[in-house]
Amino acid sequence: CYLSSAKMEPLPSMFARYTDEAKRAVFFAHFEAVHRGEEKIGAGDLLLGLILARESRAKRIAPLAKYNLELRAALGVPHRPITAIPYLTKKDIPLDVDGKKALAYALREADDDWQFWLDTDHLLRGLLSFSNPASEALERYGVSLDSLRSGSKIDRMEHKAKHRPWWAVPAILTSRFPWLVKAGAILIFLLLFKLLDGPY
Repeated sequence: CYLSSAKMEPLPSMFARYTDEAKRAVFFAHFEAVHRGEEKIGAGDLLLGLILARESRAKRIAPLAKYNLELRAALGVPHRPITAIPYLTKKDIPLDVDGKKALAYALREADDDWQFWLDTDHLLRGLLSFSNPASEALERYGVSLDSLRSGSKIDRMEHKAKHRPWWAVPAILTSRFPWLVKAGAILIFLLLFKLLDGPY
């Protein structure tokens, strides 16, 4: 396979909540974009990354494998044949506006599910949360945000997510409600002030 020579590089800390499968999807999106000579990773590349993953939650709840060629064509990216030419993985390129927006929506989908781990289904749902080339391609083949949300619930009953750390709930709460961080900081400051001030 033309992916066999690609070695996954460590992803930055912003992906700390991502499952291994989700990290691989982002990695595949990166070298799909680099291989085509793109300067940024877009929503379409993220969809291609999800399609390239061999097994994932996203592939269980959406017909990504069934419509592999059709989705690539809808994105204007031809199917790549088997080749000995290795993918370039060292070039670092950023996400474009749609790419960043998709990841932000994916995090919101994970938080709405009260899931610490952001999985491939959340990435797919993030792509469908706003208008972009990937969402248009998916909707063309009957994939909707509502159907994915229902599919995610069912799939998690059959395929349990990996154990979340003890600090998962505070992490989700601060992600969902950023004002809690400020409120907590103010409360700590007041408590410290009270302790340091002491009795007169």
